This record gives sequence, C-alpha cells and structure tokens, in this order.
Amino acid sequence: MALSTIGIDAGGTLIKAAYFENDRLHVKKYTYKESDSFFSWLQFISARPQFIMTGGRAAQLQSRLSLDSCRIVGEFEAVPEGVRHLLKQDRHLLREGFILVNIGTGTSIHYISNTESERMAGTGIGGGTLSGLAALMTGEQDFN
Repeated sequence: MALSTIGIDAGGTLIKAAYFENDRLHVKKYTYKESDSFFSWLQFISARPQFIMTGGRAAQLQSRLSLDSCRIVGEFEAVPEGVRHLLKQDRHLLREGFILVNIGTGTSIHYISNTESERMAGTGIGGGTLSGLAALMTGEQDFN
C-alpha cells in the first residue's frame, strides 16, 4: 500500500490518522501507549508520504518522525476545513451556516458557513476530562 498524503491529529489522548485509499476515507486511532504500533504502521504503508498534522502534540510527533514532508496546521483551521470537505463528499450543501462543537483536548464552538469560519467560544475541558471522570466513576479505562 502506498499512500501519498496522511492526515494526523496528535491529540492529548489519542493519535488519529486519516487517509484515502481507492476513494474511501479510512481512519485509524492509537493511544500513546500504542505509539510503537502507529510508527510501524506508518513505515508499512508508504515510503515517503506527505503528512498534514494538527493537535496539541503535533510538534512532538513530528520530531519523533524526523520528516521533511510534514506540515502542521492549527486545529482551529483544520476542523472547519475538514467538516466542509466531509459535507461536500457526502453531497450535503451548506445553504446556511451552522454551529459545530468539537470535543478534543478541549472543547471549541465554531460558526461555519460555505466561505468562513469563526471560533466563537471554548473551554479547556474536553475528551480527556470526560474520560478521566468516567474512569473515576465507573473504573473503565478504555476510551472506546
């Protein structure tokens, strides 16, 4: 398998990778405990792909990959652009703007239209906080 571009979100809890193969979107996720498996997978899939990365740990991951073909994009730019792309892929038309709530390391609220996006508000409480509270209340450690 040889992929030309791989999108990576290096979040606080998970590493997510997205790529197209045969015109189908594939998404993989790894915990940081599984990072060796993630790096092995990257070596297996392609010799010289281009990486587009976002997330709070993107620079840390980039340094471990030692790649020249890596571009880091801010999360507040990547999320609205990705949502527009997915809606277009599913042939949804954006006739009016909408509000998107993105829960990651923190939680962000964006207004998105066909031509613009604006981050309206946010908080540092996100997926990691929710996972931690769930673990305390239920004893379950697995994010799935």
